[in-house]
Amino acid sequence: MDNNVIKRRKFDLKHESSVHSLIKIIQINHKRIETKHTKVTLTETNSRGMRFLSSLDLPIDEKIIWNFRLLLREMPISAAGVLISVSKMDEGFEYEAEWIDGVELGRYILDFFMDPYPFISQAIQSYAYFNEHSQNKQNIDLLC
Repeated sequence: MDNNVIKRRKFDLKHESSVHSLIKIIQINHKRIETKHTKVTLTETNSRGMRFLSSLDLPIDEKIIWNFRLLLREMPISAAGVLISVSKMDEGFEYEAEWIDGVELGRYILDFFMDPYPFISQAIQSYAYFNEHSQNKQNIDLLC
């Protein structure tokens, strides 16, 4: 993809403090594989994907599917995506990744960054519903 196209895209959320993600390759040419994680630093996130910094020279190929693991306000998020561009920096590389799990995942992540309270409220409502309708009420425990 042309770097000029990437520069014209507007990213919705710039990360002022260090937000990290663990990434690893999970699929190549439709074949599942197991690899180790590497830590990257997120710079921007939006509903379509994210940008991140890494000291590693990672392969850019739409046939390579990556897993991105984020910890957003103590809630683990896992997403699949592809790397679509890279820019050489002074100390490493800046990559752009695009979600393949659909736009809804990206919106979920962005909404969570912007306002976590609806998610907390939804979790409390789900817990209340489960507690009310569970036959094993004595086994339900919620740690806060």
